[in-house]
Amino acid sequence: MMKALKKILFVLVLFNAVMVFAGELAPSRPGKNITTISFDNVRKGHLLSVKDASELVLYKENIVRDGSYTQYFDLTTLEDGIYSFELNKDVEIVTKKFNVKNGAVKFIKDSENVFFKPTVSLRKNRIYISQLSTDNQDLEVQVYYEGVLIQEDVLNGEQYLKRIYQLAADKPGTYIVLTKSAGHEFIQEFQL
Repeated sequence: MMKALKKILFVLVLFNAVMVFAGELAPSRPGKNITTISFDNVRKGHLLSVKDASELVLYKENIVRDGSYTQYFDLTTLEDGIYSFELNKDVEIVTKKFNVKNGAVKFIKDSENVFFKPTVSLRKNRIYISQLSTDNQDLEVQVYYEGVLIQEDVLNGEQYLKRIYQLAADKPGTYIVLTKSAGHEFIQEFQL
């Protein structure tokens, strides 16, 4: 009972700390010490996040309209360290890193990175998996049938990773495909 109470209190304190950070990072107006972030070709539903070096989300916002996106942030209250803006789009994740030192915010030159998400689709009784791997990232694949791991692979060595998995036509049910690459994890569920 005491352990459970401690866990609940820890979660509440952690949640409160994240909410405090999120409040500090709320969009601001242009002016002194204000950082401007811009992205082109955004669509409604894309997700913008600000993360610290340990990938903790300090701020997130759903994009509300298509086109170009510009927002202003006061990031001077953040502790010294490296942070990133991350725009999660339909087929890619764009990351822009910045450094905070003594209240000064500077984008890290040449740090913009585009990560292409793996695509997973089911056609008849075949699962097709592909990913454009610009930095030669490995793609870990796990296929589950009714909650049981039935296939596990690591795809690597090529810029364009691809694999086809044949499913038994006489095994209808729920299939889950878990893919992991460059610190990102994706889950896709299919019914056969």
